[in-house]
Amino acid sequence: MNKYFITKTGLDFFDLNRAYGLGLLLYSLSSSTEKDVLIKDLGLYYQIESPEIDLRKKKEAIEFLIIPEIKKGSEWDYALKTLKLSKDAKKKKLKEYKEILDKNIQEIVKKYSSLKTHFEEKDKNKDTLYGTIEPVAFKGLRTIKRNLKYDEGSSYKLASEDIVLSLIGAATVGIWISGADGIILILGKPGDKGISVNEYRNIKEQIKNQIKFHRGGVLPTIIWTAVCLIEIIKQYEEEELFPLFDNLQYSVLKPTENQPKPEKGGRFSLDFLNKLSKEMDKQQFLELMETWRKIFQISNRAGLEELGISLSKFILSPNLENFELYVKIHLRYNI
Repeated sequence: MNKYFITKTGLDFFDLNRAYGLGLLLYSLSSSTEKDVLIKDLGLYYQIESPEIDLRKKKEAIEFLIIPEIKKGSEWDYALKTLKLSKDAKKKKLKEYKEILDKNIQEIVKKYSSLKTHFEEKDKNKDTLYGTIEPVAFKGLRTIKRNLKYDEGSSYKLASEDIVLSLIGAATVGIWISGADGIILILGKPGDKGISVNEYRNIKEQIKNQIKFHRGGVLPTIIWTAVCLIEIIKQYEEEELFPLFDNLQYSVLKPTENQPKPEKGGRFSLDFLNKLSKEMDKQQFLELMETWRKIFQISNRAGLEELGISLSKFILSPNLENFELYVKIHLRYNI
């Protein structure tokens, strides 16, 4: 297996999206149908392990990774939400992304085959880092003026191929949930054991239509996602390669008159759910996850929101007080 590296920059979403984007690119170029691409979080960097690749497959790979046009409500639509462009202009933008990959694919593979910081001033072709795939980018780079006061500064400008990789990651494996209260991007964060890129993509496709923006808010929406994710992962447990996440990284965009703005973000640890998965009998665990998943579905109605919220609080912080609160509300609704 060949190794590639994404050195972390402090831009958490951009780095993780970029790691997934590179992993998906390598997967689509892979010359092996038996071995998968793994992504591992090794502290200071993400390590991507891939079988041999065949650059002659680049045209097929690019068509697989970047869609020809954007449909409303699609992952690419959300990823490019801050671009004030017409439908035709966005279609042209996608064509530009394909050309960037086509022109630079060999350099990208070479660039990430060594462990070093990959941002260099000499990068000629740069593009704006979008706030949808990295919330920090909404604030831009602060600069000091001659009167010693800060202004809002300029947008982050990074190598175009890195922006494209990050967009591919966000659009392909990112779980986007849209509702009246905004848009949530959720990414599974790998541990040091690694995540199978292809299995993660397949699981994302399975759950993306199961989850809605919960009426109780962001917290039950994220934990509803976590329950669905862990339930499916448990079903893959007997496979040689299966996704294993340490936590979920999430970002919330709030709608405004002009464009979405960041509202909140953070990480939800999967320690409690992973612990239950390991300690409980497999069938009992799957039944519990199914029950919790159905409770989130039922509570996503007017008047029942507190049921989902109370269950979320217990899963987030599993103590006796939260369990008692959840049980009382559960019994009140006679579910």
